[in-house]
Amino acid sequence: MSSYLCPICGKSVEAGYACAECAWLHLKDMREGRVPPGIQDRFYRLEYWRAYRLNEIALEKGEISRPEAERRAAAITQEMRDLQERTLAAEAEREKKQAERYAHYLY
Repeated sequence: MSSYLCPICGKSVEAGYACAECAWLHLKDMREGRVPPGIQDRFYRLEYWRAYRLNEIALEKGEISRPEAERRAAAITQEMRDLQERTLAAEAEREKKQAERYAHYLY
């Protein structure tokens, strides 16, 4: 098995987006309510947390400016919002169809 380095902390990772410690930090942030406003917890996935964290690291290292970091963070948040809207709309449509199907058989 080949191993990779975690892009956040640099530790060895077998596969995936982050090492176990960074994945734990993501879950800790979720438990503590550090989720972007308007985003449900289930849509704040590890991949988005990773993107936010890499953005913060680039800003701390001086690789990007603060306006660029804010633009990137806004783009990540918008991507989550789009996913959330699509998913919630699809769920609502499924529930509506299911309710119609049940109503058909109940009457």
